[in-house]
Amino acid sequence: MQQLATTHKDTFPTAATLVDRSTFMDDFVAGAEDDNAVIAIYYQLTALMQKYSFPMGKWASNSELLRNIWKVGGLEIKPITQVLGVSWDITRDTIFTDHRDVTDKAHEGPSTKRQLLQATSRFYVPMGVMSQVLITGKLIFQNSWCKGVGWDELLPDDLGTRWSNWVKLLPDLLDIHIPRWVGARGKDNCQIHVFCDASEGAYGAVLYIRSTHRTGTLARIVCSKNRLAPLK
Repeated sequence: MQQLATTHKDTFPTAATLVDRSTFMDDFVAGAEDDNAVIAIYYQLTALMQKYSFPMGKWASNSELLRNIWKVGGLEIKPITQVLGVSWDITRDTIFTDHRDVTDKAHEGPSTKRQLLQATSRFYVPMGVMSQVLITGKLIFQNSWCKGVGWDELLPDDLGTRWSNWVKLLPDLLDIHIPRWVGARGKDNCQIHVFCDASEGAYGAVLYIRSTHRTGTLARIVCSKNRLAPLK
């Protein structure tokens, strides 16, 4: 694909540049400022890939104009899809966390420390936007170590109850949708705001971008991080 981009960079300058820097394994992810630019990327990209007979499928975009072009061409458009493992509602242009990978694993068999680790490890939170939820699972796992619980030993009643209550709340994550676009353009007046907090159990930080437009002001979450407090 890099050779394809190099060979045809003069004929397809936009697509060639994007193929080189916006391809992740067998996924391609890119964007533009407006519908016309996105449509141009689509046509350039498909024409470029056809040079080496590389068909592309499973398209998704928040551009309604581009989706209409796909519908005319008979392409199936799903309102909810995944991009690089992240659930994306293309109509609302929001990302969200699908709890089922965690809850399905959590409901398999008795509540043990091994099961707890397996379930929390499946909690995929890129950029940490849901890390404030994951931290509870991490705390319960840390407590199981402090209590000397074996890998396949049933969790004590107090930890088992906390674990069960946490898992029951995870389906509510489907109601939390975070705007994919952070709200900032090149010429906008932007500020970065970072908030930090700590407790005896954990500490963390969250970063927002505040941007001012002609139509108003937006504040959008970008990322967050947290860590369990050291035991010593």
